Parts: sequence; structure tokens; C-alpha cells
Amino acid sequence: MSNMRIFNAYKRFSDRTSEDSSYADVTFFVSEVVDWYHDCRRAAPTVPSKDYTCAYDFFPHKGFRSVIHRGVSNYLRAHGYFPNFRQADDFMAMNMLHAMIMPVHHLNPADKLNVGHYIPQHLRDKLRPPEVHRVFEDPSEVSLEGLPKGSYFIKSNHGSKQLKHLDLREGTSHVDVDELSGKTEKWCEKPFGTSSCQWWYQAIDRKVFIEEDLRKDDFSEPLADLRFHCINGKVAFLQYDVGLGTDHRENPLYDADLNYMPYSMVRPNRREHDLPKQAGLARDLAAEICKPFQYVRVDIYAQGDELFMGELTFLPNAGRRPVRSKALNEMLSGFWDPMPQILRVD
Repeated sequence: MSNMRIFNAYKRFSDRTSEDSSYADVTFFVSEVVDWYHDCRRAAPTVPSKDYTCAYDFFPHKGFRSVIHRGVSNYLRAHGYFPNFRQADDFMAMNMLHAMIMPVHHLNPADKLNVGHYIPQHLRDKLRPPEVHRVFEDPSEVSLEGLPKGSYFIKSNHGSKQLKHLDLREGTSHVDVDELSGKTEKWCEKPFGTSSCQWWYQAIDRKVFIEEDLRKDDFSEPLADLRFHCINGKVAFLQYDVGLGTDHRENPLYDADLNYMPYSMVRPNRREHDLPKQAGLARDLAAEICKPFQYVRVDIYAQGDELFMGELTFLPNAGRRPVRSKALNEMLSGFWDPMPQILRVD
């Protein structure tokens, strides 16, 4: 933390729990974080404002303070104690701190329509985003007219779990487009992430788009969903999301060398699963994609011999879910050296 003073105010809260803390305590802690940020910002390295923004600059002063307050409050409720921003002893606390202070490029990497731009040019013959067939800046204007028969997904570009499968293999006549437009309009009514510290979603120009369905035509084989958590430019571990959309979802974990780790993160890790044959290549691609970010989760889908870029995520589960395994938490905290760095947008 060469450009930052240590957050010593944490010492006063290190033995406080959610049960013996009042709203005033949270407010005082937030004030200490904001003051610490201001002090560190004066000596921080800079990034150009023509390319980047950050929560401090994107919002008025009270807005930035609200981002910090939501992050701290959510962490306190989920974990039962205040986040330690003094040293890296908790993976989620470091992710939360990073989320609140990180600069975000104006070509917002959290915008699903932008992820292809973050695949380095020399890797685009190995990895691509799903093909986008339509983009609607006005969600009330959703139209399926002229789409070839096939299977698609309609999604928002700015939110989570805002998607609907469109099975158009027999055409479009069975789809109630007015009902579909009503759904997409609700997706775009307000920005995502306003109940957490995921402030960067508010910087996205909200749209709706239709993309290809990457699954096989009979939907018999789910996509292999590989989620690479990357810290300080390195792949820290792989979270293999097995059974997404089913009642048997689980997350076996693998280290950067793709060795199975018998730990649970936020969901059960019941057993080792065979990784797809492209997992090693996917890991190498994630290692390249993550280089511009101090933390990012790079989601890559594997289907047969092909790899597809999913999303870039900067605060999984909004930072609300503790790491279940103490040993895993200690291992991941070790990747946070250096800790999240303040950069001044200038």
C-alpha cells in the first residue's frame, strides 16, 4: 500500500459485532473510511479522466458516502462484524474495498455488450462473445421480426438474472411480444446494484439485446461454466459452476494449476467434477484478460471445442456471502498483496 496510509481506525471496531453495533456505529465507521480515502487520494497515482471514472467522481459527495455505507452495512449484516480494511485477512472484505474505490473505464467492462472489447486482439481466434443479433436502446421497441428460426436469449446489458430464453425453432408466432416488452421495460426501469456498493452499474446506458443460445439444439447438454477469480493480475482459483438453473447446483473449486481443492466457497463443494478439455486454455485466456484489473472474475463458457466469453464481474454475490472455508479464505487473502489501491481520476 505504498501510496496509502494504513486504515488504523479499524482497531476501534475489530471486536465489534453486528449485535452490539448501532446505526451510529456504522455511520462513524463509514466516516472514517471516507476520511481515509480522502487522505490517501491526495498522494494516489492517477489515471486519465478521459478514460476512467470512479465512485468518488461519478457521484456527488453524499453519493460516494452512500456507496461506502451500503457496502459496509451489507458486509456487517452478512458476516456479523466490520470489514477489516487495515490488512488482507478476509477475501470478501478486500473485494468490497476494491469495489468501492476502483476506477472503471468509460467502456464499462461490466456492460455485457462490451465484454468482447476486453478480449485481447491476439486471442480472438480462441475466444469470442456470443453473437448478438439485436440491440434495443428502447426496451419497449423489442421486436422478433426477421429473426431466423433458432434458440436465443434476450437479456439486459446492465443487470443480473435479467434474461429470458426464446425458443424460436418453430418461429415467432407463439411469442407474446407485448408481454416480452413489458418484462424488458421493467428490467430497464432502474439501474442495477443500487442496494449494494456496485456503483458501476449505474454508469451503464441500459439496453436490451438478443444473443445466440450457445447450448446444443436439443438443450441436452448444459454449458460448462468456468469462473476464474483473478487478483492482482493472476488467476487465484477456478469456481466451476455445475448445475446452474437446477436444484443440484454446486461449485467445485480448483487452484490456478487446475488441481481440485476440497473447500466450499459460497455454495457446497460436494465432490470433484471432471473439467472440460478446454479448461487449461480457458485459464490461460483468463490470465490475459485479467491483467488490466486488480480484481475481476472472468466467466468463460466451454461447449465442445469452443470457448465463449461470458461476463466480467467485480463483486460476486454483491459481497454479501462469506467464504465458507477458513483455509480457503486465508489462501485467497494471500493473493491481496498489494491490497486494493486508490487511484485518482485526473
